Amino acid sequence: PYIDYQQLADSDYTSDRIKKFIEEATGVTPTAKTSTTNETGTSSASGSSSAGTGTQTTDLSTWTADKLEKTDLTQLPKLSEEQISTLINKFFSGSGSVMKASDAAGIYQAQSQSGISALALLGIGALESGWGTSDIANKTGNLWGWGATNSNPMGDAKRFSSNAGQAAVEYSNDLKSLYYDKRGAKSIYAIGTGDNPSGKGYAYLDDETTINTQWPKDVANIMQQFTLLHNICYV
Repeated sequence: PYIDYQQLADSDYTSDRIKKFIEEATGVTPTAKTSTTNETGTSSASGSSSAGTGTQTTDLSTWTADKLEKTDLTQLPKLSEEQISTLINKFFSGSGSVMKASDAAGIYQAQSQSGISALALLGIGALESGWGTSDIANKTGNLWGWGATNSNPMGDAKRFSSNAGQAAVEYSNDLKSLYYDKRGAKSIYAIGTGDNPSGKGYAYLDDETTINTQWPKDVANIMQQFTLLHNICYV
């Protein structure tokens, strides 16, 4: 229900294999593109293209939830600012002022500075904040449950900037510093299961001693939902 199949079918980034699947499953076919002649006299089709820009596209069908879960955070597909904005509009529309399309620039900056894909930043944020609707997200700017404990979630949660874009920069730096660099947890799987030298996981059950090993799978499934909306490209 969250996917605009016509937009996906029309995208120059969507592989022919995915377009065929969409047509067979939904009946939606790509909109015919009209050929135009530019000022130099060369013919071109309407619509955007990554040809000649140095952008490398990747086949969505290869990015299973398991692969997204176990791939190095800095090696996951990177998103453009436009793609981040589209994902926010599609998936965080019920978050009110917590997450807005205008926050895409900050989230893109967080991805660029930390090297951690926005897929992971948005995936963790979506799961931990209920797509931006949680009290913690609304009152602390913390969409990621960073620092929150089961016994005192609101009190222990770190306070981030109320601007989700800037908060993403602050959070990505914390995540990179603590888990990726210090603990050597370089994937959603390693972070979530405690499969790292420190033995620390991201989320715990109510007893606060047992790692919630379902957490990385839940994040990866959300990330896969994101990849189904766009044919993700490295930028």
